[in-house]
Amino acid sequence: MSSKRRRSARPDPARFRLGSNLESLEQRQLLAQSPYLPLTAYPTTDVQTFRHPGQVPIGSVATQTIPSAASLVGYSNEGKLVTGQDRQGNRWQLQLTGPGEIIVTDTTPNDGVLADNINTITLVGTSPTKSVLTGTVQQPYALPNDASLLPTLGTTYFNSLQALQGVKTIILNGFILTDTITPPGSQALSPAETSLNQSTGINLHGGVGKLDFQGIDGRFPASFNPVPINVVIGNPTTPLTVKPSIRIDRIYNTSYDDTAFTSTGTGTIPTGPLTSPTISLVVNGTIANFNVVSITQQPDHSQNYPPVNQSILTVPTEFIPTGSAALEYQFPIVGTTGRTAIQTNAVGNVRVSGAATNVTFSKSAQPFTNSLTGLNSVGSATFGSTTDAVAIDSRGNIGKLTFKKGLGSPAGNVSNPVNYGQPSSQNGYAASGNIAVQIATEGNIGSLNVGPANSVAQTAQNPAQIPDGIGGIHYVTRPGTAVTSSLVATAGSIGKTNITGDLQNSEIKSGYSYASAVQGTSGVAGTSKIGKVRLVGNLINSVISASYNPNDGIYGNGNDSAGNGTITGTQTGQNFVTTTGRTVLGNQGSGVYARYTSAHPKKVVRKK
Repeated sequence: MSSKRRRSARPDPARFRLGSNLESLEQRQLLAQSPYLPLTAYPTTDVQTFRHPGQVPIGSVATQTIPSAASLVGYSNEGKLVTGQDRQGNRWQLQLTGPGEIIVTDTTPNDGVLADNINTITLVGTSPTKSVLTGTVQQPYALPNDASLLPTLGTTYFNSLQALQGVKTIILNGFILTDTITPPGSQALSPAETSLNQSTGINLHGGVGKLDFQGIDGRFPASFNPVPINVVIGNPTTPLTVKPSIRIDRIYNTSYDDTAFTSTGTGTIPTGPLTSPTISLVVNGTIANFNVVSITQQPDHSQNYPPVNQSILTVPTEFIPTGSAALEYQFPIVGTTGRTAIQTNAVGNVRVSGAATNVTFSKSAQPFTNSLTGLNSVGSATFGSTTDAVAIDSRGNIGKLTFKKGLGSPAGNVSNPVNYGQPSSQNGYAASGNIAVQIATEGNIGSLNVGPANSVAQTAQNPAQIPDGIGGIHYVTRPGTAVTSSLVATAGSIGKTNITGDLQNSEIKSGYSYASAVQGTSGVAGTSKIGKVRLVGNLINSVISASYNPNDGIYGNGNDSAGNGTITGTQTGQNFVTTTGRTVLGNQGSGVYARYTSAHPKKVVRKK
């Protein structure tokens, strides 16, 4: 039977044991509910107190200092991982995985440190299937004290990239290729940079699988006697076995006379157009993908010219962010946008997300020179914004063509009162009497999709229907011009065609060999068709034709040559012909011309 007597709470060693007349002392324990002391019970020296840092000094870009002997001991400009800092304070890093090494020099190579803008990046011993070059740029912690340097934070300039052996991938985030490596706001090159003006470019003779970098800043002031910037992939004598994919965020191409508006300058505004390439991308093979955000002139003209009135007047950057609005008249789009030439054998896919101005795709620096300058083929081409002075020269088939903001810029080409007041420097190539967009192929075009380049706010044409009083005038927005002074010509056929907007001084022709027409023949190339066509807009001195050519330059007067051509589809709009209006081929007339149309289809004879 068990006892119900309560057991002693004293620890066992403290209880009475047989054979011992000594009582153990009771152990001392902390009499608290928590095993930890409250925070206030600990010594204050054990607690890290918060101290306010005080007034933070205004940050500024660190200037370059002369390195000490100790710093030179660990200095190295080559290896798998190379780091440095440009003159603005942006820190950059280049890392190569796989075979090979990196060798980097800056614009001040004799100071012993990489503390300036990059001159050359050279890759040696690389593998076309294993070597991967990755570059990153980190902006300085402190903002610059010059507002003109804000756009270049997080980017660094380099003058040359070279590799004799093939490279699998090159990704340079934040790296900008340029020959004018002096920071914005300064016009003179340093003595160490003067010789660099002759060697700007990228030369990857062994090829590359993927080339991706921030952009190309091409500024070509006449007083510097600049040479073109060339990006060359592959060797002309050794065809590439890999089809490179090229991605560039943006290309700025500005060619101008920087002395024209000085105190002793001519003051002449350039009119252009500029047809000799100042930036060339040459691929001795086939481009798989060409992806670029935009190809235009430098949008910030204050970077190209000293302050207004020779520093007498400075435009506040708070009101005009780029400081270039007052200088825009000196840099008209047509007169100062340099030619960007994409030279290759064939292109898989072309995608330009933004605007494209003065750009050519051809085997030659000058497209449409002869029948051999055309590309072998073009898979597809998509342009997300305005295209002006764009040319695609092809011998083979072209897949899908998409122009979301029209073919050609109608700026300055339409004498509509709603356009009064627009600066003439923004006029497009059509307003200057030039061809805006020219696409010619000896093959077929899979499809053509064109959206309007602008929109028109329209009121009722009858004055009696225009409301007055409190209600005011009601406007209706409709598509403006879709095709301006442009030519789309193919010796074969054109598939599904959707055009939203008007066609002005333009021609879309199938069954027409442009290369033969240049040699003096009629150009009609045999059987062809266009369609189905969906045209929502007017034809203003413009023609859509299939295997059809006016012998005397006038459509529809009975002296035309009508081959075996067919056009099917619908048009929502009207046709207009002016006495002085001409198409880009110099013809007169407006309408749809083919032997067979939806209204007069080709009769099919069935055999019994």
